[in-house]
Amino acid sequence: MPNKNRHLSLQMVLIVPYLIQTLAIVALTGWLSWRYGQKTLDYTVNRVQTEIITRVQEYLSNYLNTPYVINQINANAIAQGQLNPENKVALQQHFWQLIQLFDNVGNIAYATEKGEFTAVQYDSKLTELVLQLANESTNGGMFTYSLDSEGNITGLKEEKADFDPRQRAWYQKTVSCQKPCWNEVFSFFSDENILVVPASQPVYNNQGELQGILTTRLYLSNIHNFLNSLTITKTGEIFIIERDGKLVASSTNESATITTKTGIERISAATSQNPLIRATVEKLGDLGAISSPQYLEFKVDGEKELV
Repeated sequence: MPNKNRHLSLQMVLIVPYLIQTLAIVALTGWLSWRYGQKTLDYTVNRVQTEIITRVQEYLSNYLNTPYVINQINANAIAQGQLNPENKVALQQHFWQLIQLFDNVGNIAYATEKGEFTAVQYDSKLTELVLQLANESTNGGMFTYSLDSEGNITGLKEEKADFDPRQRAWYQKTVSCQKPCWNEVFSFFSDENILVVPASQPVYNNQGELQGILTTRLYLSNIHNFLNSLTITKTGEIFIIERDGKLVASSTNESATITTKTGIERISAATSQNPLIRATVEKLGDLGAISSPQYLEFKVDGEKELV
């Protein structure tokens, strides 16, 4: 028996270290494979995410730059004498032609320091172009006219009293900016059902005196339709949120606005029906404090989300 025990002990001495070494190698190999696979997965995810971000930025940069381009085109035409803003018919025809070249914008307008206003825009259903005028002939009110297929007035659709563009927030902010700038989202004086994102630009004469404000507006419904048309990934979503937490637009089926007794209002992203939008706002915290790109990873309903 003692010899047999010694024989077993010798076997254990020889086998156990070998097993431990083998298990250690297998475990290390498995861990290295897992780490390599994880790094490969992380690299792939980061690469795809970067590509998606780049595509979204390119789409949005081109789209959101359109109002600035239109304002600059109009400013150049005025500065070079090709467009006389005092000639209301010429201004009307110019805006009518331009808005059809840039079908993503909803409104092109010019307001003067005299309180005059000329705009060509789509109606709330985005099906008809109309002309809006406010000058001496309208006695301080805003008149909305129907236009035919050549941009000529066919009849008066509506009139509203007491409109002075100089008292509007978009006009005053642009005056204070003294350069092209975005204005706050607002609803039209003529139709509270139309919410717009305006970009405006001041116009000065050769003496540096302010003559008026050029402005081009994107309808929130246009932005929503634009985002909804983008195919980024099968499950990807895009949404734009202002720093005050209000939702501007998204690629989801959810509207960024609600209808109330006083008109159309934007919803808060924190109360969105979309769980990803709500979770993103919660994770980001103070939107006003964001000063650099943020990359988030969290779970919504058990699914990993990358934002």
